[in-house]
Amino acid sequence: MRCPACTQEISDTAKFCRHCRIDLRQALPADPAPPAPSVEATSIPCPACATPIANSARFCKHCGERFETSAAGSAAAPPQQVLPALATEPLADRAPSDAAPFAEEHSPAPSVPSSPIAEAPHSKLPAESLSPQKEDASDHAPASTSYSPVTPEKNLDAAPEPTPKPTPKPTPEPAPEPPKTPPKKAIVAAAVLVLALGGGGWWWSQQEKMPASATTPESLPSTPAPVATETLPAVVPAPEPAAGSSTEPAAAHSAAAETRLADAEQAAEKKAAEKKAAEKSEDAKKAKKAEEAKAAAKQAAREKAAAEKAAADARAQQAAQAAKAPTPQPSAPKDWQSALRADLDACASQPFLLRLPCNEKARWKHCPGNWGKSEECKVSSNNQGFGG
Repeated sequence: MRCPACTQEISDTAKFCRHCRIDLRQALPADPAPPAPSVEATSIPCPACATPIANSARFCKHCGERFETSAAGSAAAPPQQVLPALATEPLADRAPSDAAPFAEEHSPAPSVPSSPIAEAPHSKLPAESLSPQKEDASDHAPASTSYSPVTPEKNLDAAPEPTPKPTPKPTPEPAPEPPKTPPKKAIVAAAVLVLALGGGGWWWSQQEKMPASATTPESLPSTPAPVATETLPAVVPAPEPAAGSSTEPAAAHSAAAETRLADAEQAAEKKAAEKKAAEKSEDAKKAKKAEEAKAAAKQAAREKAAAEKAAADARAQQAAQAAKAPTPQPSAPKDWQSALRADLDACASQPFLLRLPCNEKARWKHCPGNWGKSEECKVSSNNQGFGG
């Protein structure tokens, strides 16, 4: 294919020219539309509503009519086509509750003969295509008489449908009543009963305690006084005076008894004071002994420390004197061996820690050049390493 503007070769499916960039959809003429299929060849009218439908359709999309045979033959009309005769009967005397469902159940199929879509095919279709509809209506005319015996007015008058009873509304449950308070009389009776029981229990406990308390005399103390048992002498009770004697001897006896009791109490107090004083003195003696022992221990510790310090000072003084003491000058030896022995003898008189370095010093003084010639200059591994 060539571009209509620049006459260059382009693809047959191209939308734009790659050379001049022209829009081929606008430059090229549009393709002619394919011819529409004829309605007469591809569709037939519905026998119920006369709406054109496909030749192979099984039911009408407009009114819902179902076809059991082919569209060319006449199909058996359903019983719904006869029902409009019943719907035209007067229903003035019918009850509204019965007429409404009856009319809804047997209402005819809706037809739209006045629509422009339905009128257009009728103008083109021949008259023969509509003839089966008339034949169907004439064939099914006797079917309308089958509903004539039905008298809905008599049936409605004879047995009217009962009106539905209104459903009662659920009544709310009553709220639970608050618990009733007990009467005052019951409260008072309960309080009296509790008090009676408490009083009876208390009385019973007191009755149980009384025999035990009666056996113990109240006048005697629980524990005897230690002073009275130790110091009070046995008091002989005075003889009772005769009936005819005077009260003077009795007064004298009572005065004597009081004096004896006073003396006994004084003696007991004195003895207790002496005992306390003795205890205090013993405690003081013990405390004094403890203090003396502590002082003696401290004194012994001080003496021991002083002795140790004196001994240490003496040892330090001796060491200082030994270090300061001049070494004796040996006599002139005749040969190196005599000189070595003299030096070793001088080192032997020194302390151990000073003796070792002194011996080594003497050996290194006289033995070089003479190793292995005497016992003092004996050769060893250390000597060979240093004196080689």
